[in-house]
Amino acid sequence: KMGIECSPIISRIIKNNRYKNGEYFQSFLQTKRYETFESFRDLWYPKGKKIISRDFSLTKDSLLQAYLCDGNFYREIRFCLDAFSRNDLIFLKNLIDKKLGINSKVREAGSGFHLVINKSDSKIFFDYIGECPVSCYKYKWKDNESEEMKIKKRLKAREVYKIKKDGKK
Repeated sequence: KMGIECSPIISRIIKNNRYKNGEYFQSFLQTKRYETFESFRDLWYPKGKKIISRDFSLTKDSLLQAYLCDGNFYREIRFCLDAFSRNDLIFLKNLIDKKLGINSKVREAGSGFHLVINKSDSKIFFDYIGECPVSCYKYKWKDNESEEMKIKKRLKAREVYKIKKDGKK
């Protein structure tokens, strides 16, 4: 429909014990190789290694796309950008902090690094990127921590407070 020839969409079930039911559903498609895209590949994958080009300009749209693809909101906003180096994420962090007036963090996570925005800065972040453009991703615009977990945390905090308070008597 967009004038780009693609392979058929491939869907499959992947067995993986990290998931609650021991599997997950995956779909992907692949475009035919086009010369038009070669310049993007050269920019983002020089020598075959994924980077953030130092002439990258952070915009509302680029941050929105990054969040739709690699972001989630569970107690904090997290971009799972494991394929990028720590230095690339620090570069991106500095762009975001300057543009939004916040103090994000780069954290080690598994085999790579994640960029994290505090929950207290989530309003600033969502005001900047705007409304969710597609309904299937609307869940990313709210904190996905379960109510059950929130209640457990509150009860635990009350217990800790009570112990500290009782210990001071």
